[in-house]
Order: sequence, then C-alpha cells, then structure tokens
Amino acid sequence: MHYKSDKYLIKFFFVKKIIIPLLLAFAFQRLPAQFNGILYYENDYSDKWFGTKGKVLTTIYESGPHARIESRDTSFSGKGVTTQNPLLIDLSKGTITHLIPKAHRAMVVSISAWEKMNQKANDEAHAVYDLENAGQEKIGQFSCAHFVLTKSYAKLKTLKPAHYDIWITKDLGSSNIRYIGGYLYLYGGMDLYTKLANAGGNGVVVKWQFQETGSSATTCMLMSYKKESLPATLFSTPANYTIVNAPNFP
Repeated sequence: MHYKSDKYLIKFFFVKKIIIPLLLAFAFQRLPAQFNGILYYENDYSDKWFGTKGKVLTTIYESGPHARIESRDTSFSGKGVTTQNPLLIDLSKGTITHLIPKAHRAMVVSISAWEKMNQKANDEAHAVYDLENAGQEKIGQFSCAHFVLTKSYAKLKTLKPAHYDIWITKDLGSSNIRYIGGYLYLYGGMDLYTKLANAGGNGVVVKWQFQETGSSATTCMLMSYKKESLPATLFSTPANYTIVNAPNFP
C-alpha cells in the first residue's frame, strides 16, 4: 500500500548520501590550505613632504594560528629608528605581542582591544571604507583577485581619500595575515580582515599599492617565499624579556 512512497523515500536518502559528500568535497577543494612558512616583501616608497625615497623590507613568518612580523627601512643608517618592533600574533589566544628589544620587554595586547582603538579612531575621523572586487589578474606567476579598498572621510574634508589596491592569490594557500599598506597588517578579529575575507580575499597578498589623492603611489611586492615548518621559539617571547600584560590597551 505504501510501496510508491517508500520507493521515493529510499531514492531521496540515496541521492542525499551522494550529494552531501560531493558538496563537502567541492567546498574543501575551494578552500586553500594554510600557508606555513616565510613571506618576503619589498616596499618602495617616496615621501613628498620630506622629499625622501626609500625601501622597506618586511618578513612575515606563519605557522598555524601563529605569526611573526618584522619590518625595517633600509634607507637610513640608524637601524634603531627605522626598525619596527617585532610583532607576535597568536590567533588562538587573540593577542598581539609587541617585542621591545631595547628594553627587553614584551607588551601583550588583546586583538579585540586593539581593534576597538582602531574603530574609535575611525569613528572620530568619520572614516568610511568601500571595498570592491575588481576581478582576476595575473601578477607574475600568480593568479590573483584584485581588490580596491577606498578610505574616505564623511565630514573631515581636509583629509584626502586613500586608495589601496590589493592583489591576493590562492596559489600559495591561505595566509592569516593581510599585509595591505605601509606597516598596516590585517588579521582575524579585525573588521577589515573580515570584510576582505567575505569578499573572497582568502589567500596570500602578492602585491599592494597605496595612494592618497594628489600624491604618488607606494608599491609593495612579494619578492620570494619559503614553505617550511618553523620552530615554535620564533613565535615565543624570549626568556630574558619582561612580559607586560595590557589586555585593555590603551
């Protein structure tokens, strides 16, 4: 009596058992694997205010939820002045550690507090961000998605709009760090990181270009990379450093 309905029920579960694994397999194929290794960037800039030109070298180390960022300007002899304090990012704990070599100190800040500070600064400046996916482009050997991020100011007309062109590839896997401007890094827990990820910006930044209205552009390129396992000590605070916890910074 129920033969026909039972037949359709069996057919439904049979199709379901086939389709769901296929959909899961398709989804995992589209998600790039985690990049573990080292990324080397070179940023050439010119400063119209001071009439200077220079080169900034940035190295990003990644291993799972851990990252380390080092950056220095090679155009000045005073390395202490032009070297950024190394940053240790731990996404599993939601913290950023600023290593201060001269003082042998490590300041630990929560990513959420850091982002609240950024949001407050943007709110006070009435900053507005617009993100556009400009399509696929080839940068060297990499197939990249080109994103255009525009930062403008709703009320402070004296501040000039800024444009970030960002090229991201999935050829190297997925990076937890989005290096998109001079000493400007995005990572999990930050609003712009989430916006970029939701727009399809999951991968490794190959190139970025920054330009304010009326000024020359600053360009940064991924010069080389290494895929390798990195020691845990690279992402740890040195034993001779004093740790200062500042969860509610600033």
